[in-house]
Amino acid sequence: MTVIAGLMQVHIKKNASIAQSQADYATETERIEKRYNDALERYTALEAEKTKRVRKGKELKAFTKTLKQQPLVVAEWTERLWITLLDTATVNRDGRIMFRFKSGVEIMG
Repeated sequence: MTVIAGLMQVHIKKNASIAQSQADYATETERIEKRYNDALERYTALEAEKTKRVRKGKELKAFTKTLKQQPLVVAEWTERLWITLLDTATVNRDGRIMFRFKSGVEIMG
């Protein structure tokens, strides 16, 4: 985006110092603006993806920390263990529940 902004500055300076067709100038301006807007859109999408991955990384770190604190053999099923494993539970119109675990596994109950 910095490179494209530099291109726009050069383009504007050229228009101010050299006589040229204003239709060509406007066309080139639109092309540079589109290129900048496309780069900005891509940058914004990448930033959103980065934020999502950082959040997911923190969730996984907390998940593995909790799992490491659990005994190797589950002697008793606790609410905390259930919450640690479960991501979402969705109740469908027919009353069945879709359990989605943090591992990505889905089970219809």
